Amino acid sequence: MNKTLNSIRQGVNKNPIIIASLGLFVIMLLFVPRFATLGNFISLSGQISYLGIATVGLAFVLVGGGIDLSLGSVISITGVVTALMIVAGLPILVAVLIALLLGAAIGLLNGFFIAVLGVNAFMMTLITQMLFEGIALIVTEAQSITGLPAVFVEMWYQTILYIPVPVLIMLFFFIIGHIVLTKSVFGRRLFVTGANKKAAKLVGVKADTVQMTAFIFSGLMGAIAGVILTSRLGVGSPAAGSNIILDIVSAAVIGGNSLFGGKGSIIGAAFGVLLLGLISNGLSLLGVEWAHTMIVKGAVILLAVIIDVVNSKVAQKQMLTV
Repeated sequence: MNKTLNSIRQGVNKNPIIIASLGLFVIMLLFVPRFATLGNFISLSGQISYLGIATVGLAFVLVGGGIDLSLGSVISITGVVTALMIVAGLPILVAVLIALLLGAAIGLLNGFFIAVLGVNAFMMTLITQMLFEGIALIVTEAQSITGLPAVFVEMWYQTILYIPVPVLIMLFFFIIGHIVLTKSVFGRRLFVTGANKKAAKLVGVKADTVQMTAFIFSGLMGAIAGVILTSRLGVGSPAAGSNIILDIVSAAVIGGNSLFGGKGSIIGAAFGVLLLGLISNGLSLLGVEWAHTMIVKGAVILLAVIIDVVNSKVAQKQMLTV
């Protein structure tokens, strides 16, 4: 029992975002009208499910020393492709599988150019973000794809033990992601690669393959998020992922996944997603305008980035003094 408590205590100390998220949750329970209702909790869980899944993918990329700005376009294009194929008469499962393969292929494209050819991750994923966002708009003529069957749209509302299926999918990937990062050989190699890619190669780590795998996984997670969001919206929107990338990056960084690589956790990312969701939900219930909500989010993100920069410099100084 004591070992368990100590483990929990250490986890909280390493991820102060946990305290911030749970503290905000309690405050909202006490002071925000209509927050503690079943309908609002369902709405909140829906808002963070696809965001959480995509954030898991980005966390892997950040730990590996990269950045993936293309996740927004992955969400848009995979959602559009899923909708187009279903409306065309393909079985839902086939359409979803093709969309997932497309997401993984975009991740492979990013990973190859970044890890193997050495293209800057920021520039490469910004290019693919613009490229596939544009393709989604052209294919749909900038119109949402309607006419999705009820069975696909209702997937969003299905529950198991009263928990929405999208939330269970998100929790599944949180757990799998945490296990892979903390318990597997791949996870250790990913941390080493993100901390110092050249040094990782010197000790025998296939750093290019490790980093490329992280991008493929990120693309796959973006595709799953795209399918879920399309089900939630009931249409395939070419602009579905336009603004989501800001929240994805924010949640990952707030959760302690360093922009400098080699540091991060899925637990931190999960609570980063929760914190952002609570902020948006709470301010919306209080009638705060969206512009002001963006300011609050920006302030929180700025604080997280400052902490990340300070921690990185402290770590560098400690290495120099050893």
